[in-house]
Amino acid sequence: MSSQNVQTNKLRYLKMKKPYRAQATNQCTLFMAELFNCWAGSGLNAVDCQALEKKMKDCFDNRKFQPLIRTPFNYHAARLFPKLSNRPHD
Repeated sequence: MSSQNVQTNKLRYLKMKKPYRAQATNQCTLFMAELFNCWAGSGLNAVDCQALEKKMKDCFDNRKFQPLIRTPFNYHAARLFPKLSNRPHD
């Protein structure tokens, strides 16, 4: 590697647009997709799909809502940005 200084682009700000952690796939939506596939293949009132209907209803009745979890990235980015931007101190 050469000994020349490499100039990088200046950062105007450092911030994530969507600082939410990805959530795990909801199990109820998987049951619903299986039920739709069953209905598509064998009709709406098929006896084969009744077990899937019961699973889906039980899942939706007993599910627990979890709030979105914010990551601390923007807090730490705002705290460290003055050190990264090489701007003179006030």
